[in-house]
Amino acid sequence: MIWIHSAFFLLYIIFDNFLKSGWDGLDWVNFLGLPANMVLWKQAPWKLVTHLFVHVHFAHFFLNLLVLYFIGRELENEVGKRKWWLTYGLGTLGGAFFYVLASGFLHLQD
Repeated sequence: MIWIHSAFFLLYIIFDNFLKSGWDGLDWVNFLGLPANMVLWKQAPWKLVTHLFVHVHFAHFFLNLLVLYFIGRELENEVGKRKWWLTYGLGTLGGAFFYVLASGFLHLQD
């Protein structure tokens, strides 16, 4: 997973900084990131999965992967590979759920 996250972040950096050809980093985030409005999920259901690869700032990217490396490794050793993937997937969906829930309370706009 660390390699996949790294590849997505590298693509974001390339699109945002080097390929100023009408497609910028904000478009990347809007295309792959999770909308706060659940109605938009019907138009782009892939965002339930791809939102976990969106890291806009290096600190966000680095800290998430640092936690994934150390805690993920220990969790995999403790519960096994199959349960690690289950935990990772449910964590992704849980994060999406709480993001939408919090955005409703905080009145975030897409």
